Order: sequence, then C-alpha cells, then structure tokens
Amino acid sequence: GGVVCYVVVCLAVVTPAAAEGVCYHDGYYFSNGSRWRPEVCLECECQGWVEVCQREQCHDPQCPPHHILYHHPQHCCPRCFPPVRTCHAGDTMYQDGEVWSPGGCEQCRCVNGTLSCGHIPCSVTSCREGQVALQLPHQCCPECVPLG
Repeated sequence: GGVVCYVVVCLAVVTPAAAEGVCYHDGYYFSNGSRWRPEVCLECECQGWVEVCQREQCHDPQCPPHHILYHHPQHCCPRCFPPVRTCHAGDTMYQDGEVWSPGGCEQCRCVNGTLSCGHIPCSVTSCREGQVALQLPHQCCPECVPLG
C-alpha cells in the first residue's frame, strides 16, 4: 500500500495563453497590445490578459453645401462626400465622362458637370489619289469615293 499524490496547480485564468498576457475573444487569441474590431463601431485592445473595448462616438458632420452625408455599412460614422458631377440635357441625366449623340451630327459629353456639345469628329481627313471626299445628304462625315 503506497500513497499516490497528485499536485494540481490552478491559475486564476482558464487558458494557458492568457497567463502569458494573451486575450481570448470569440475563439481567437490576441497578443498583448494588439487591437481588433468585433463590431463596426467597437474597437478592443488586449492589455495584459484583459480585453478593453471602447465604442466609437459619432458626431454627425455638417457637410459643405451640395455634399452628401453617407453612412457606409463598413464605417461606424457617416461621412461627407462631394456630389457626383452630372449633366442634364432635357429630362435626361448623364454621368461625368459620358458621351452621347442627341441627334443629327452633334455629339455631347459631360465634363465635370458641364455639358459640352459639338460636331461629331470625322475620321476622313484626306483621300487617296483618284478619290474625292464627298458628303452625302443626311450623313455627318464625308466619305472617300472614286472620281468620275
């Protein structure tokens, strides 16, 4: 009849990693001093083995004239954005950089919110020998056709 002794050492924390200054959150370990965001508006930091979290405070910004207040789902607080530059021609709205032909030989372009229209650019500038540039009715640009 011998006597068997078991020595059990209990730590104040449950995980061995926490004893080394590591925090445990939602199945993940975080080293001392590291930061993470469990939610969009909540930032946490591992201090020792203590998780210290702080909720971000939002203040609705006063946007400059014509700017848009937008709340992006991946950002905690809303932000001001400059307006998207668009052009209006009649009842139609065009995006910045968009090119269209309202009809006839006219081509329009929206540039930084300003409508700019002019004659459609023609590719024919000169013809080969034995040809002449001829602009037919209802065509915007001349075509090279054989002489005679």
